[in-house]
Amino acid sequence: MSESNSNVFVLSRINKALRGDFQHLSEADSELQGMLKDTRSFGERVLPSIGSDPTWKSRWETAESLLAEIRLYTAKLREELESEATSPLAGFDAVVTRDENLHETLHGLSSQLDRALDIDDREDWRELWQSVEGQLDVIRAYLAATRARVETRRKHGEAESERLRQEVLSHLPADASLEDPAKYSAEYERAFQQFQRDKHRTGGLIDIFKGLLLIQEEGPEAKLRRRLHEPADG
Repeated sequence: MSESNSNVFVLSRINKALRGDFQHLSEADSELQGMLKDTRSFGERVLPSIGSDPTWKSRWETAESLLAEIRLYTAKLREELESEATSPLAGFDAVVTRDENLHETLHGLSSQLDRALDIDDREDWRELWQSVEGQLDVIRAYLAATRARVETRRKHGEAESERLRQEVLSHLPADASLEDPAKYSAEYERAFQQFQRDKHRTGGLIDIFKGLLLIQEEGPEAKLRRRLHEPADG
């Protein structure tokens, strides 16, 4: 998947999150868990000795724990959207920190095995991690979108937040297709620029749009390339 395609893939999922498609979030989470299981199995198959390595085991346990905490927080935000419950938005900062720790943990796992593989297995290994990172970006997109919706509702009330959400959606494609990623990327960029021009009129919309990460500095592939070239951490 090209970087442009990857961006559109994530953007389309943010779109779904704004539209309340939480079934897709559950599916994305299930797919991620399957990808991580396959990735670990692959590593322990091509290098059996690593399965008994304490660092390898500890990193997988840490990754699973961090994902569980992120998943729990996302569920609390969703519950607030669907009920009168109130969840602490201050917890979002802790989730961001956990996500950063997750990145470091997964990068450590990737690097640990990457150095020990021959060139053919290393290529397959990196493709697996590319898929994991892409799926994680989908889940991060849902988390950002759901948090933005909750925050807007608290600040502006149910009726106004719904109006703002509908206005955001009115500027976005109904969804994004990988068949023509350049077209949809351009549409998102135009929408973002329009919000910037109209921010004196649309109030908090520009902040919502930025908060949803609809315009990303780099896609999953670029992130993967950068991370694979970061200094090894053991």
